[in-house]
Amino acid sequence: MNSINIKFTSPLCVLFKKREKRFFSYFQDINDNIYKAHCINTGKMADILVEDSNSIITPKTTGTLSYQWEAIKINNTWIGVNTWTPNNIVELMINKNMLKKYGISGNFKRDRKIGDYKPDFINENTIIEVKNVHWKINDTFFFPDCPTERGLRQLKNMIHLKQKYNKNIIIIYIIQRHDGEKMTISKIHQEYYNNIIIGKNLGIKILAFTCKIELEGIYFHKEIDFFI
Repeated sequence: MNSINIKFTSPLCVLFKKREKRFFSYFQDINDNIYKAHCINTGKMADILVEDSNSIITPKTTGTLSYQWEAIKINNTWIGVNTWTPNNIVELMINKNMLKKYGISGNFKRDRKIGDYKPDFINENTIIEVKNVHWKINDTFFFPDCPTERGLRQLKNMIHLKQKYNKNIIIIYIIQRHDGEKMTISKIHQEYYNNIIIGKNLGIKILAFTCKIELEGIYFHKEIDFFI
């Protein structure tokens, strides 16, 4: 297993019961105690919201809720749902020079604005946008799982910067599961799909990496093929 890993802090294994109002999720332990946790994922997640599935929640130190939802187990595979995790994984990959062959090296700042656009990582030569992926059909992963207006705005900003400054711009899709072999863009949001093609033709690089999740944490798994 690769040395890239993020350990969960005091993980609890519980059963998923329901999700409400997008950000709230409810769980039950073996003693019938109920836990309310923050669901950071703003996607639809329809394919993985299976009642009574094993789940991992961890304590929170900020906010009004005491826990946050990390992962759910579907068909014997742990699937990460915390959309903050991919950025932390990419930061570790940058720091360990695992992305140097893609022109990603040097010191990066997180969430620094360029006009109205705030990419996930930026330095003087490179802009990186990170996306979380969980949706899978057969052996193929898809993004997005619902219309993503925010993702579309980010993509259009990347296209604009590529056209105007010809910067090294990279989209990294972090797939928080390891049971597939390739990734593509869904047509759920046709305009996002169309703009990915435009960006790719302009030279925006697109990378996809899977992760493996266990009860104690999440691990980098491997790079997989991206196609469109």
